[in-house]
Amino acid sequence: MDEKKVRTLLHTWQNKPEIYFRTCLGVKDLWAGERAFLQAVPIAIKESKNIIVASGHSLGKDFIAGGLVPYFLHVWAPCLVITTAPTDRQVNAVMWGEIKGHYARAKIPLPGRILSNRIDIGPQHYAIGFTTKDTGQMVGKFQGFHAPRVVVIVSEAQAVEDSIYEQIDAILTGDIGLMIQIGNPLRATGRFATDIKAKDKNIVLRLSCLDNPNYIEKKTIIPGLASYAWVEDKRTRWGTDDPRWAGRVLGEIPRSSIDSVFSLELIDKMKDYRTKETRVYRGTGVDVGRFGDDETVIYGGTNGQIERTDAYTGLSTTATASRALIVNGAVQGNFIIVDGDGVGGGTIDTLRDMRLGEIDVIEIHSQGKPDDEQYANLKAEMWFTAKERAEVGQASLPSNDTALIEELVEMKFFYNKSGKIQIESKEDLKERLGRSPDRADAWVYFQYGMSRATQIKSKDYRAGFEGTGVSGRVSASVYGKTGAMSG
Repeated sequence: MDEKKVRTLLHTWQNKPEIYFRTCLGVKDLWAGERAFLQAVPIAIKESKNIIVASGHSLGKDFIAGGLVPYFLHVWAPCLVITTAPTDRQVNAVMWGEIKGHYARAKIPLPGRILSNRIDIGPQHYAIGFTTKDTGQMVGKFQGFHAPRVVVIVSEAQAVEDSIYEQIDAILTGDIGLMIQIGNPLRATGRFATDIKAKDKNIVLRLSCLDNPNYIEKKTIIPGLASYAWVEDKRTRWGTDDPRWAGRVLGEIPRSSIDSVFSLELIDKMKDYRTKETRVYRGTGVDVGRFGDDETVIYGGTNGQIERTDAYTGLSTTATASRALIVNGAVQGNFIIVDGDGVGGGTIDTLRDMRLGEIDVIEIHSQGKPDDEQYANLKAEMWFTAKERAEVGQASLPSNDTALIEELVEMKFFYNKSGKIQIESKEDLKERLGRSPDRADAWVYFQYGMSRATQIKSKDYRAGFEGTGVSGRVSASVYGKTGAMSG
């Protein structure tokens, strides 16, 4: 192709990214919200504005953002494209999963050699992905990127700290300096919320699940978009006054924020942290798997620090009770805490039928009444008890338990219509993660048990296995049914 035709083609693609997506990436089916996203790109470049996409759940924002990486590398060369998000899962699995998918399906050879989270073409002409956590640990890392054309794509923008945005702003000073923020507007404060409101300075798009064709037609028109059934399920479960409905369905800033229980900074502080206590507390937390692929997770340890882990699927409540005793014996604990709702009740009954000695079997009911009235239920109180323990150095995380860490990072809380703190449901988190947050629940139970346990003295511990010759009572404590402990 001669130079004139190349220039003409590039000019067309620069002004109409939708044509590039169709002819080069092979993307044919786009709904109005995705087309609006693409149409905003040339306007933002021309007017030196940023693009802010406040979106409901599963409306194609990551799909379009992933396709914009080869678009900028190809059409606006030379160009440096940086992709970032708060968590490894969002960067590696979601953002770069979309990018690699576009490269695999492309109708023409795309530029560069794609590596794990990098596409190399030449100096000042490449794409790279890393978490904002990495950036936060190395203040000024963004300042190491300089090029005449810089595009930064921020996913899960609502969860990114304002200090990170300040670093990004500092590198958007070239001929093209564009930031694209995409996310669910779950927080009423912070830079993402501020930029959504600043419509004079930014191109702001709001994508609502109610406007997508799958919902309107009540059937799958474009695979992957939020379905009619998903939206109506949330209408029934949450109600339209719930802040999750505003942020995750309508793409609107809710009246009260939906925030992470554990910040990334607090998670990092807990990794392999050696807790300090003047007294000794030992015990075991158990989350019993409810369905086929759900894990049963058992954590045992001392003073909020995990020392033994057992995780498995498909065993009976009797086997779970036995394995919990083995873990508890290994750490010489004097309590085993189990959620009595659902299948956990069978494990509790089995434990109480055994001759355990002075081991307290603590029965909790997550949906029961909390001691503190600021919480909607005991589940919320337990999660915030665990958070408070972490803040004062009484809780630790094994750094190699990546599934546990991911689940803790992902769990959200909000203020419900009664003004009480509520933790999102296990089902909601499972929907995002693709698995049940069993490890997070077991860890939270373990920490909550530590807050309710009695001090251990070396002479107090007795193994208590049937057949050892040691017999004694089982102390049965119940939390969450009446809001108080009964024994």
